[in-house]
Amino acid sequence: VAAATGTRPSLYVESNGVPIPPKTTSELYKRTDPAHIKMWDTALRKEWDGLCEREVFEHDLTKQQLYDRGILPGKRLIGIRVIYESKTKNGEFERCKCRAVAQGFGFKKGRDFDSCFAAAPSLQSNRLISALCAVLGWRRVTFDINQAYLLGNATADAQYPMRYPEGWIRDQHRLPNGDERYLLCLGNIYGLPTSGRTYAIERDRILMEVLPRPPPEGAGWTCRKLEYEMCMFEIKATHGRILFTVHTDDADCIVEDERDAKEFLRVMNSMFSVAGNPGIKVVDVGVMLGVHRTTLEKNGVRLVKLDQSAKIEEYWTQYEGLRKKKPPASPYPIGDM
Repeated sequence: VAAATGTRPSLYVESNGVPIPPKTTSELYKRTDPAHIKMWDTALRKEWDGLCEREVFEHDLTKQQLYDRGILPGKRLIGIRVIYESKTKNGEFERCKCRAVAQGFGFKKGRDFDSCFAAAPSLQSNRLISALCAVLGWRRVTFDINQAYLLGNATADAQYPMRYPEGWIRDQHRLPNGDERYLLCLGNIYGLPTSGRTYAIERDRILMEVLPRPPPEGAGWTCRKLEYEMCMFEIKATHGRILFTVHTDDADCIVEDERDAKEFLRVMNSMFSVAGNPGIKVVDVGVMLGVHRTTLEKNGVRLVKLDQSAKIEEYWTQYEGLRKKKPPASPYPIGDM
């Protein structure tokens, strides 16, 4: 019906051309468009293969083995859910993305974990990087750390038993009689209360300990974390300095000397690489966390324009159906909304 009215090109695609993500894996394989299923299945296989290559889990444990090793009943058996997402850029569809996430919502501090704090850079720090780039005329470099939350190893008390994700992954690992087999999380995975902290500790170790080592493992450069901004770092490179902030997996960097940029990207890619896969992905320097940045010069003064209009338009379209509904009276103000 939707296709006949011209509002959507497909039952599984929004009117703006962005594929509608399935809510669950079961829902995905109940859809009737083979090309659409294959598109999401490819993304799922890429995510699961990445987890396996990083040796995040010990595989194929029976429930009896978990009891024999004393893992059960002391620890909770956790599910893994696959989250499907359509990634967009400037309001247009870019790619399908899947994320295997631990269902850690039932965890309680003091019972399942002790500490989960991980610092994040402030908005002012990101703006400071942009301002310094304009004032000093340094080169901007931006990149994503691939599968960042999978970096790091779980401590013994944070190695949780888990169920395989539903669908073909779980069925692949069943016993011949159909009974389930399970995973033991040895590394890090999204969804655990401790995942952000585990990743941050490993990221800082790489920057502070591995980077100063001689090439090719490191670059022979020194790195320090700033005292009042725990996610901002200063590197003393061969020809000048490099300043950057890291917001989870998004690195926003400025390089004083152009000659250091290539080596900087090489060593970051090498240090964050796992199982021979690229460690980083270089991205558009004009966009960071949904903010478009443009450097201008007016009357001899360099300026940086920050603009989120594309992201606002994306959300405006995404929540079109909700806009037609009556908003709740509280806690939203009434009157000029």
